[in-house]
Amino acid sequence: MDPGILSRFADSEHGFMMEVCNRTAMDKKGGHLAVDAATNKLLLREVAQCHTKDMPYFENYVKHRYFNTNNLWIKLNDIKKLLDADQLKLPVMVNHKTVDPKDKRSTRVEQLEVAMGAAISLFPTSTAVEVNRLRFIPVKKCQDLLVLRSDVYRIRAADHHLELMPGVEAAPVVSLDDNFKLMSQCDASMAVGVPSLRNCTLLVINGPVKFGPAVKFLGKVKVVNRDGKTHTLPFGEYTNKLIDMTGGGFANGPGPKKFS
Repeated sequence: MDPGILSRFADSEHGFMMEVCNRTAMDKKGGHLAVDAATNKLLLREVAQCHTKDMPYFENYVKHRYFNTNNLWIKLNDIKKLLDADQLKLPVMVNHKTVDPKDKRSTRVEQLEVAMGAAISLFPTSTAVEVNRLRFIPVKKCQDLLVLRSDVYRIRAADHHLELMPGVEAAPVVSLDDNFKLMSQCDASMAVGVPSLRNCTLLVINGPVKFGPAVKFLGKVKVVNRDGKTHTLPFGEYTNKLIDMTGGGFANGPGPKKFS
Protein backbone atom coordinates (compact mmCIF):
# COMPACT_ATOMS: atom_id res chain seq x y z
CA MET A 1 0.00 0.00 0.00
CA ASP A 2 1.39 3.39 -1.05
CA PRO A 3 -0.24 6.20 1.01
CA GLY A 4 0.74 8.74 -1.64
CA ILE A 5 -1.16 6.92 -4.37
CA LEU A 6 -4.10 6.35 -2.04
CA SER A 7 -4.26 10.04 -1.13
CA ARG A 8 -4.04 11.10 -4.76
CA PHE A 9 -6.90 8.79 -5.75
CA ALA A 10 -9.10 9.66 -2.78
CA ASP A 11 -8.81 13.39 -3.50
CA SER A 12 -9.48 13.01 -7.21
CA GLU A 13 -12.74 13.02 -9.15
CA HIS A 14 -11.95 9.63 -10.67
CA GLY A 15 -13.83 6.46 -9.81
CA PHE A 16 -11.24 4.12 -11.30
CA MET A 17 -7.46 4.39 -11.46
CA MET A 18 -4.99 1.92 -12.96
CA GLU A 19 -1.31 1.75 -12.02
CA VAL A 20 0.80 1.48 -15.17
CA CYS A 21 4.50 1.14 -15.99
CA ASN A 22 6.58 1.92 -19.03
CA ARG A 23 6.66 -1.06 -21.40
CA THR A 24 9.92 -2.73 -22.43
CA ALA A 25 10.68 -5.61 -24.78
CA MET A 26 9.85 -7.96 -21.89
CA ASP A 27 6.30 -6.59 -21.75
CA LYS A 28 5.37 -6.55 -25.44
CA LYS A 29 2.99 -9.51 -25.13
CA GLY A 30 1.06 -8.05 -22.20
CA GLY A 31 -2.00 -5.83 -22.20
CA HIS A 32 -1.40 -2.14 -22.77
CA LEU A 33 -3.31 1.10 -22.56
CA ALA A 34 -4.79 2.63 -25.68
CA VAL A 35 -7.33 5.33 -26.50
CA ASP A 36 -10.69 4.45 -28.04
CA ALA A 37 -10.92 6.47 -31.25
CA ALA A 38 -14.72 6.62 -30.99
CA THR A 39 -15.06 7.74 -27.35
CA ASN A 40 -11.58 9.18 -26.67
CA LYS A 41 -11.55 7.15 -23.43
CA LEU A 42 -8.84 4.89 -22.11
CA LEU A 43 -9.15 1.18 -22.79
CA LEU A 44 -7.13 -1.94 -22.07
CA ARG A 45 -6.02 -3.90 -25.12
CA GLU A 46 -5.03 -7.56 -24.59
CA VAL A 47 -3.11 -9.83 -26.96
CA ALA A 48 -6.10 -12.20 -27.15
CA GLN A 49 -8.10 -9.35 -28.70
CA CYS A 50 -5.51 -8.63 -31.36
CA HIS A 51 -5.63 -10.01 -34.89
CA THR A 52 -2.47 -11.80 -36.02
CA LYS A 53 -1.75 -9.24 -38.72
CA ASP A 54 -1.86 -6.46 -36.14
CA MET A 55 0.63 -8.08 -33.76
CA PRO A 56 3.60 -5.92 -34.86
CA TYR A 57 1.58 -2.84 -33.89
CA PHE A 58 0.39 -4.42 -30.64
CA GLU A 59 3.97 -5.24 -29.64
CA ASN A 60 5.27 -1.77 -30.48
CA TYR A 61 6.21 -0.68 -26.97
CA VAL A 62 7.46 2.69 -28.21
CA LYS A 63 4.03 3.63 -29.60
CA HIS A 64 2.01 1.96 -26.83
CA ARG A 65 4.11 3.01 -23.88
CA TYR A 66 2.18 1.83 -20.84
CA PHE A 67 1.07 -1.57 -19.59
CA ASN A 68 -1.38 -2.56 -16.91
CA THR A 69 0.21 -3.68 -13.62
CA ASN A 70 -3.10 -5.14 -12.37
CA ASN A 71 -2.95 -2.77 -9.39
CA LEU A 72 -6.39 -1.16 -9.60
CA TRP A 73 -8.00 1.50 -7.42
CA ILE A 74 -11.82 1.68 -7.39
CA LYS A 75 -14.24 3.83 -5.42
CA LEU A 76 -17.06 1.68 -4.07
CA ASN A 77 -19.78 4.27 -4.73
CA ASP A 78 -18.82 4.41 -8.40
CA ILE A 79 -18.72 0.66 -8.91
CA LYS A 80 -22.08 0.32 -7.14
CA LYS A 81 -23.62 2.72 -9.67
CA LEU A 82 -22.38 0.60 -12.55
CA LEU A 83 -23.59 -2.63 -10.95
CA ASP A 84 -27.03 -1.18 -10.19
CA ALA A 85 -27.33 -0.04 -13.81
CA ASP A 86 -26.06 -3.42 -15.10
CA GLN A 87 -23.27 -1.61 -16.95
CA LEU A 88 -20.25 -3.49 -15.61
CA LYS A 89 -19.95 -5.90 -18.54
CA LEU A 90 -16.36 -6.77 -19.33
CA PRO A 91 -15.38 -8.05 -22.78
CA VAL A 92 -14.85 -11.81 -22.96
CA MET A 93 -11.59 -13.03 -24.50
CA VAL A 94 -10.88 -16.42 -26.04
CA ASN A 95 -7.55 -18.18 -25.47
CA HIS A 96 -6.69 -21.41 -27.24
CA LYS A 97 -5.14 -24.04 -24.95
CA THR A 98 -4.65 -27.79 -24.65
CA VAL A 99 -6.07 -29.91 -21.83
CA ASP A 100 -2.55 -30.98 -20.87
CA PRO A 101 -0.16 -28.01 -21.10
CA LYS A 102 2.74 -30.49 -21.20
CA ASP A 103 1.38 -32.15 -24.34
CA LYS A 104 0.58 -29.96 -27.34
CA ARG A 105 -1.10 -32.98 -28.98
CA SER A 106 -3.72 -33.28 -26.23
CA THR A 107 -7.30 -32.12 -26.74
CA ARG A 108 -7.59 -28.48 -27.72
CA VAL A 109 -9.88 -26.31 -25.61
CA GLU A 110 -10.99 -22.69 -25.58
CA GLN A 111 -10.48 -20.77 -22.36
CA LEU A 112 -12.81 -17.83 -21.75
CA GLU A 113 -11.61 -15.03 -19.52
CA VAL A 114 -12.09 -11.38 -18.70
CA ALA A 115 -9.54 -8.80 -17.59
CA MET A 116 -10.41 -6.67 -14.56
CA GLY A 117 -8.41 -3.81 -16.01
CA ALA A 118 -10.81 -3.63 -18.96
CA ALA A 119 -13.21 -1.85 -16.60
CA ILE A 120 -11.18 1.32 -17.19
CA SER A 121 -13.33 1.95 -20.28
CA LEU A 122 -16.62 1.48 -18.40
CA PHE A 123 -16.24 4.06 -15.64
CA PRO A 124 -17.41 7.57 -16.56
CA THR A 125 -14.32 8.95 -14.83
CA SER A 126 -11.18 6.83 -15.07
CA THR A 127 -7.48 7.52 -15.20
CA ALA A 128 -4.06 5.92 -15.01
CA VAL A 129 -0.97 6.73 -12.98
CA GLU A 130 2.59 5.76 -13.87
CA VAL A 131 4.39 4.02 -11.01
CA ASN A 132 7.88 2.78 -10.29
CA ARG A 133 8.73 -0.52 -11.93
CA LEU A 134 9.42 -2.04 -8.51
CA ARG A 135 5.67 -1.98 -7.78
CA PHE A 136 5.28 -4.58 -10.51
CA ILE A 137 7.60 -7.59 -10.59
CA PRO A 138 5.36 -10.34 -11.98
CA VAL A 139 6.24 -13.96 -12.57
CA LYS A 140 4.10 -14.94 -15.55
CA LYS A 141 6.66 -17.05 -17.37
CA CYS A 142 9.79 -19.00 -16.49
CA GLN A 143 11.92 -16.22 -17.95
CA ASP A 144 10.53 -13.91 -15.25
CA LEU A 145 11.31 -16.52 -12.62
CA LEU A 146 14.88 -16.84 -13.86
CA VAL A 147 15.44 -13.11 -13.33
CA LEU A 148 13.86 -13.24 -9.88
CA ARG A 149 15.98 -16.22 -8.79
CA SER A 150 19.18 -14.63 -10.04
CA ASP A 151 21.23 -11.91 -8.38
CA VAL A 152 19.35 -9.00 -9.97
CA TYR A 153 17.13 -8.33 -6.93
CA ARG A 154 17.43 -8.41 -3.18
CA ILE A 155 14.87 -8.18 -0.37
CA ARG A 156 14.94 -4.83 1.41
CA ALA A 157 15.36 -5.40 5.14
CA ALA A 158 13.19 -2.44 6.22
CA ASP A 159 9.94 -3.56 4.61
CA HIS A 160 10.76 -6.86 2.86
CA HIS A 161 10.10 -5.34 -0.57
CA LEU A 162 12.12 -6.34 -3.58
CA GLU A 163 14.65 -3.86 -4.91
CA LEU A 164 17.39 -3.96 -7.52
CA MET A 165 20.82 -4.93 -6.25
CA PRO A 166 23.24 -1.99 -5.83
CA GLY A 167 24.77 -1.14 -9.17
CA VAL A 168 21.93 -2.68 -11.18
CA GLU A 169 20.10 0.02 -13.13
CA ALA A 170 17.41 -2.19 -14.68
CA ALA A 171 16.43 -5.83 -14.86
CA PRO A 172 17.70 -7.59 -17.99
CA VAL A 173 15.49 -8.55 -20.90
CA VAL A 174 15.28 -12.36 -20.93
CA SER A 175 13.71 -14.45 -23.68
CA LEU A 176 13.43 -18.23 -23.27
CA ASP A 177 11.84 -20.52 -25.85
CA ASP A 178 9.34 -23.34 -25.23
CA ASN A 179 12.07 -25.55 -23.78
CA PHE A 180 11.60 -23.46 -20.63
CA LYS A 181 7.82 -23.17 -20.76
CA LEU A 182 7.01 -25.49 -17.84
CA MET A 183 8.18 -25.22 -14.23
CA SER A 184 9.69 -28.71 -14.40
CA GLN A 185 11.81 -27.63 -17.38
CA CYS A 186 12.87 -24.41 -15.65
CA ASP A 187 13.80 -26.18 -12.41
CA ALA A 188 15.80 -28.81 -14.30
CA SER A 189 17.78 -26.13 -16.16
CA MET A 190 18.80 -24.49 -12.86
CA ALA A 191 19.27 -27.64 -10.77
CA VAL A 192 23.02 -27.06 -10.43
CA GLY A 193 22.97 -23.29 -10.18
CA VAL A 194 21.18 -20.10 -11.16
CA PRO A 195 23.21 -17.93 -13.54
CA SER A 196 24.28 -14.44 -12.56
CA LEU A 197 22.35 -11.76 -14.48
CA ARG A 198 23.18 -8.59 -12.54
CA ASN A 199 25.51 -7.35 -15.31
CA CYS A 200 23.43 -8.73 -18.16
CA THR A 201 21.20 -6.56 -20.35
CA LEU A 202 19.85 -9.20 -22.76
CA LEU A 203 19.73 -13.00 -22.57
CA VAL A 204 18.18 -15.12 -25.32
CA ILE A 205 18.11 -18.93 -25.12
CA ASN A 206 16.82 -21.13 -27.93
CA GLY A 207 16.98 -24.87 -27.39
CA PRO A 208 17.31 -27.24 -24.41
CA VAL A 209 20.10 -25.93 -22.20
CA LYS A 210 21.12 -26.47 -18.57
CA PHE A 211 23.28 -24.07 -16.58
CA GLY A 212 26.46 -25.29 -14.93
CA PRO A 213 27.69 -23.87 -11.61
CA ALA A 214 28.90 -20.27 -11.39
CA VAL A 215 27.69 -19.20 -14.84
CA LYS A 216 27.76 -15.42 -15.34
CA PHE A 217 26.19 -13.55 -18.24
CA LEU A 218 27.39 -10.03 -19.00
CA GLY A 219 26.07 -7.63 -21.62
CA LYS A 220 24.12 -9.30 -24.43
CA VAL A 221 24.26 -13.09 -24.66
CA LYS A 222 22.48 -15.58 -26.92
CA VAL A 223 22.65 -19.36 -26.42
CA VAL A 224 21.41 -21.72 -29.14
CA ASN A 225 21.14 -25.50 -29.30
CA ARG A 226 19.64 -26.89 -32.49
CA ASP A 227 20.08 -30.64 -32.07
CA GLY A 228 17.21 -31.20 -29.62
CA LYS A 229 19.41 -32.83 -26.97
CA THR A 230 19.94 -31.09 -23.64
CA HIS A 231 23.48 -29.76 -23.14
CA THR A 232 25.00 -28.08 -20.09
CA LEU A 233 26.66 -24.68 -20.35
CA PRO A 234 29.91 -24.95 -18.36
CA PHE A 235 30.88 -22.53 -15.61
CA GLY A 236 32.46 -19.24 -16.58
CA GLU A 237 31.77 -15.67 -17.66
CA TYR A 238 30.11 -15.01 -21.01
CA THR A 239 30.27 -11.41 -22.20
CA ASN A 240 28.49 -10.29 -25.38
CA LYS A 241 28.63 -13.81 -26.78
CA LEU A 242 26.70 -15.93 -29.26
CA ILE A 243 27.10 -19.46 -27.89
CA ASP A 244 26.26 -22.38 -30.18
CA MET A 245 25.97 -25.59 -28.17
CA THR A 246 24.65 -27.70 -31.03
CA GLY A 247 26.35 -31.07 -31.03
CA GLY A 248 27.42 -31.00 -27.41
CA GLY A 249 28.93 -27.64 -26.68
CA PHE A 250 32.21 -25.95 -27.42
CA ALA A 251 34.16 -29.15 -28.01
CA ASN A 252 32.05 -30.19 -30.98
CA GLY A 253 30.38 -26.93 -31.96
CA PRO A 254 31.42 -23.51 -33.21
CA GLY A 255 31.70 -22.20 -29.64
CA PRO A 256 31.26 -18.62 -28.42
CA LYS A 257 31.26 -15.77 -30.89
CA LYS A 258 30.83 -12.07 -30.33
CA PHE A 259 27.16 -11.06 -29.99
CA SER A 260 25.98 -7.48 -29.88
